Amino acid sequence: MRAILTYHSLDTSGSVISLDPDRFRAHVEWLASGAVRVTTLEELLTLPAEADAVALTFDDGFDNFRTVAWPLLRERGLPATVFVVAGRVGGTSDSLDGEFLVPPQRLLDWDALVRLAEEGVSIGSHGRTHTRLDRLGPAALQFEVVESAARIREAIGMRPNYFCYPYGRSNSSCVELVRAHYAGALTAELRPLRPDDSPFLLPRLDTYYFRRPGTLEAWGSLGFRGRLWLRGRGRHVRRGPRGRVDRIANEGVTRPARRSSAGGESALGSCTAIATSVTVVIPVLNEVHVLAKSVAQVREFLLRQAEWTWRVAIVDNGSTDGTDAVAQELSVRYPEADAFRLGKPGRGGALRFAWTQCATDIVCYTDVDLSTDLEALPRLLSAIRDEGYDIATGSRLMKGSLTARSLKREIISRGYNLFVKALLRTSFSDAQCGFKAISRRAVAELLPQIVDDSWFFDTELLVLAERRGYRIKDVTITWIEDDDSRVKILRTGWEDVKGAFRLRTLFWKESWGRWRRKAERGSVAS
Repeated sequence: MRAILTYHSLDTSGSVISLDPDRFRAHVEWLASGAVRVTTLEELLTLPAEADAVALTFDDGFDNFRTVAWPLLRERGLPATVFVVAGRVGGTSDSLDGEFLVPPQRLLDWDALVRLAEEGVSIGSHGRTHTRLDRLGPAALQFEVVESAARIREAIGMRPNYFCYPYGRSNSSCVELVRAHYAGALTAELRPLRPDDSPFLLPRLDTYYFRRPGTLEAWGSLGFRGRLWLRGRGRHVRRGPRGRVDRIANEGVTRPARRSSAGGESALGSCTAIATSVTVVIPVLNEVHVLAKSVAQVREFLLRQAEWTWRVAIVDNGSTDGTDAVAQELSVRYPEADAFRLGKPGRGGALRFAWTQCATDIVCYTDVDLSTDLEALPRLLSAIRDEGYDIATGSRLMKGSLTARSLKREIISRGYNLFVKALLRTSFSDAQCGFKAISRRAVAELLPQIVDDSWFFDTELLVLAERRGYRIKDVTITWIEDDDSRVKILRTGWEDVKGAFRLRTLFWKESWGRWRRKAERGSVAS
């Protein structure tokens, strides 16, 4: 049985959400005995359903986590996640927007959270003010879900991976927004994990139900399960049917339609009604003169795309002209924008970093000069969500695309793509257009195989994807050459040629290896 154990305040007040410190010490001794495996939230979700394992979480960020819980857990090597209310850090519990009467308790301050994070405690978001999210409009919901993550990242230098819905309340809009910014989320549904649980609607076990000695230690027994069932029914009656209605609605939203091998939709229904989450990455190098304008244009365009939930990630890969400062300013000005700084140049390295950091369904990128008209972006995204492609790439060379560039750039581009086709036997039409989208699955499987971190990254991504059997769609675009382009054509072209021959050698070795293994099997059989 797998479960998330949730603690709140560790004090002797006897409040409805408090656990006596002595009882908590008994819990820790039992957990450290090896009766169950204590692991992180991330690992818990990967374990088989039959595993006896728990993850420990602490809601609201009470300061007694620092004074009571963490010394005991750290001594025994047990991991924990603390969910903090970003707008109430350093205050007291009576500042929380609450449904329960809890005696005032101190909350962790930012200095304490920084130290805890450095010592290995995972910090999650519990909203900005601890209000019920199912009652909020879009702007207020954005403030609670997105701004809370931004505030935590700003204060401790780490972005929270998990969200905990205050009071466990959510609705479809809330869940979709959380999906765009976090790796998972916890509800207040009282039960162990099931194999089919959505990572954004995770149940948990509130440990104030295990105040009596021996109740937690009866883990997995018939009595333990019966106690949980009775408590769950009682909570359902007190809270009314609304919680169950929200949960069912959310489950429908967070499970997109699966496609058959023929490309049709399964019985789960059409995914066109789902607001798929997207991250648009903008890699930059010494672009201080255009960055703010371009990000504003991208944001303005994305605000009109109601069927997608989205973020913008600005990745500065080694600028020396103040681009990083502008990027940081934009991330503060726009709640849906993030700014990252890498130490060395390389568009491929910037994309690799950003794509692996994102938790959205689809990741994509556009060059900061916006040479490609953004009107083509919905076609890229729809190719992946609605048509089942793994990668969608803008093509300046397709019939129907409108391009405006110098004769020199035209000749070099067409010559390079013909070279790639001839050498590597590819079918996509434009290897180097800075306008692509890729599914989360393809990112996870392809990025570890890509060697190049510079301009050849695009070509290597497409070539490896096609070689490994992923579906790629060329999308027509409107593209206007940027007169201020910083690309050094000859040097970049030479590096691309070397990269293409490296891939040709790799594929030859793979073919040779397969032939040799086949020959060896034939020899053994004879």
